[in-house]
Amino acid sequence: MRRVRPPRLQALYSLAFVVGGWCAGLVQLSDNSFLWHLRTGHLILGSGIPRSDPYSFTVPGAKWVAQSWMAEVLYAVLDDLAGPWGIRLLSAACGAVVGGAVYKIALRFARNRLRAGLLAILALSSLMTIWAERPLVFGILGVVLLLWTVEVPDSWPARHVRVVVPAGIWILANLHGSWILAVGFVGLHVVGRWMEGAPPWAGTERALVVATTAGVAIVALNPYGVDLIAFPIRLVLRGETLDRVIEWSSPDFRSQAGMIFGAWIVCFLGCAALGRRRPGVRDIVVAAPFLLLALWALRNIAVATIVMLPVAARAIATDSDRHDDRSGVGWVLGALLIGLAGTWTVHAAGEEDYDSRFYPVAAMRSIDESGDLGRRLFTTDAWAGYVIAEYWPEQRVFMDDRYDMYPQELATDYANIAELRPSWDRLLDRYGVEVIVWPRTRGLTQALDAIGSWKEVHRDDVAVVFSRILQESGARAGARSVAERRASILPKGRAHDRGGRSRETCRPRDQRIVVR
Repeated sequence: MRRVRPPRLQALYSLAFVVGGWCAGLVQLSDNSFLWHLRTGHLILGSGIPRSDPYSFTVPGAKWVAQSWMAEVLYAVLDDLAGPWGIRLLSAACGAVVGGAVYKIALRFARNRLRAGLLAILALSSLMTIWAERPLVFGILGVVLLLWTVEVPDSWPARHVRVVVPAGIWILANLHGSWILAVGFVGLHVVGRWMEGAPPWAGTERALVVATTAGVAIVALNPYGVDLIAFPIRLVLRGETLDRVIEWSSPDFRSQAGMIFGAWIVCFLGCAALGRRRPGVRDIVVAAPFLLLALWALRNIAVATIVMLPVAARAIATDSDRHDDRSGVGWVLGALLIGLAGTWTVHAAGEEDYDSRFYPVAAMRSIDESGDLGRRLFTTDAWAGYVIAEYWPEQRVFMDDRYDMYPQELATDYANIAELRPSWDRLLDRYGVEVIVWPRTRGLTQALDAIGSWKEVHRDDVAVVFSRILQESGARAGARSVAERRASILPKGRAHDRGGRSRETCRPRDQRIVVR
């Protein structure tokens, strides 16, 4: 029998990035957008694709395009089969694929393990600053696949471009709105190659153009038709609303995430200016717009970093590593890396799947217990995701972070109330708000304390609950509390987490999201 040879150092590098991506993706579930995505997935499984808003009391029935419907269904199916732990494993698997792929891309073009590793570490550090369990991770995966197809003409996806690209674009379009950036990348690549003398009507560029055009055409075959195609464009045009959203703001280079991205920009420019090989016209045509997109909005950093990576790697390319670099120590290092992944996974399995420390858990529980659940609630757009996941349909929200759906006027009114702009209190009257759950340290809390029409009914380290005094008695008269109604129709039981601890739950038969 042939002797089993130790792994190469290159394989250990790849394994290290796969393990790092796995561990980074195995974080607790906490993203506020993910919470309503998961709730929507269960809604789709129960009653089909939503066409109108089911979650708010301000615009009930408003037209809504759930553009990530496929990701939402995937979340819900995993939640039904394996609980939130299954969703965490999915996020970890995505992180592992992205980590390994980013290093593979850097190595392919830099042709040097150390340089590729350093580039990949910086690129992943910048990318991971906005990593969360939301559908954006599928967009990142799709961009990685498309990038490999375009940049590596001899790869398997490139040899089957007429199938891989249309299918990839269609799937990505039903998972996340970043599909438009993937198509834009292909367009910039084709234009750049044309400027270098490779016309789009010949050779590999022609095949790529045909495949991409076919992909965009079949995107129309979705539950929302043209509305899903137009979704990214309509969203970007809502500039005044998006100015208030953190992920649509420009990077703050004084923050940790901003400094990491700034380091990536410096690295990229240094590679382009000082590397042995200057970027070609095509590389500049592709990289420059994506760099501007990342400087425009934080949410574009992940895609921009991936697109810019091959350009930087080509600039510092060296001769390929010539040494086999096999050693018995490789078995030890490989075992250590696998052991690290296993240990991290066991540790993650022993903790709560949801990290709800920064959500108004106790505040909403107090509302439920007092019988005020179901009244007109005003809370932050981020906390609304928690309310939707945990208390819908009994509780609806004023506004959450689906800024693509809510009217501009409502978004402005929400900001006016949250930021205590003139007439903020009259806006609360106008919308008939009866209960407010607000962060303990923000200005609105102090303002409500100072006026006589609101009474503080709960306070904890995270949130304060206010109830409108003038409407309190009328709202309660002659009605059973929502908590009593829940107790009469919902099965009460004892649920156990993986650590053996138990907690009392009161869960609807058709609802499986338990964040508390």
